[in-house]
Amino acid sequence: MQKLLLIALLAFSSAASGEYLCVAEEATGFMFDKTRRATEFNVDSSKFTIRKYKEDEYWMRMRKGPGYDYGVFKLGEEEDGARYRCHGPSLDSFVCEGPSGDFNFALDYGRFVRTYTVGYWNGQDNNKNNLRIEIGRCSKI
Repeated sequence: MQKLLLIALLAFSSAASGEYLCVAEEATGFMFDKTRRATEFNVDSSKFTIRKYKEDEYWMRMRKGPGYDYGVFKLGEEEDGARYRCHGPSLDSFVCEGPSGDFNFALDYGRFVRTYTVGYWNGQDNNKNNLRIEIGRCSKI
């Protein structure tokens, strides 16, 4: 019985690990253009990869505590480092955090949610930090 459990766990670990391509489908939030208003955002350039850190990458050197083995990288900007550091994969998801919001991805459903929460609450009424929530899908690559 223990051997079967170990085999199942190893099979799940190898299926859950790997690299994922994530593409946003929709985004909504608030922007400031003389007044604050609800709006939709363009997601054409909102593409990310989720992958394990390389040993020499910033977050790998700076991570605090166990479990931050993965990062979310903006497609085409991977040399700039991870936008989010991730716990996971857990049984069914990656839970990622960054300096300006969160990125969460459910392996079972292939869906992600990304938030950008800088601005407004800290008194900034400008169009540089628009509150935003984005949804999309990830697939294994």
